[in-house]
Amino acid sequence: MLPLGTNSRQAARFLIVADLAPIYALLIAIYLVARLVRSGRPLGLALSPEGIYHWSWFGCRFFPWEALAAADALYRRGAVIQLELVEGVETSDPVDSWLCRFGFIRSYMERINAGFLAVDPAVAYYALRFYHKHPELRCEFGAEAGVERLRSAYFPMLLDKGWGAAREQ
Repeated sequence: MLPLGTNSRQAARFLIVADLAPIYALLIAIYLVARLVRSGRPLGLALSPEGIYHWSWFGCRFFPWEALAAADALYRRGAVIQLELVEGVETSDPVDSWLCRFGFIRSYMERINAGFLAVDPAVAYYALRFYHKHPELRCEFGAEAGVERLRSAYFPMLLDKGWGAAREQ
């Protein structure tokens, strides 16, 4: 222990570290809780024949295709894919994280930050829009046809109509 009233550099450094230690401990705790909530899964987006899985810092949330009204590309301090849901459709699933029970987390999970996606955000956005508009083609998931569509970014009905211009909000 340093005696009180010491004016040495060592005492000053000790006081600075002592003041910052709780902040560092809090940041480490938040990081560890986020890892625990996500169960170690990476951040991202997955499309399936049943719906959309979104993994974020707060865990996983599942959106059935029937619950999705629209998806928009926005710019809010970074590129964002905003999901708009149909009112009254149940979107809870056993894979949803326990944090998704809280309203503000549920609404946060409807916003997919494109910067955290492992793929080109435009391809993810167009794929989401395309398969939302064409449920008959969702059988392509897991097949070579779906892989080729994503690889070539072939979404003809969407690109012809000029969808995808990002709006500032």
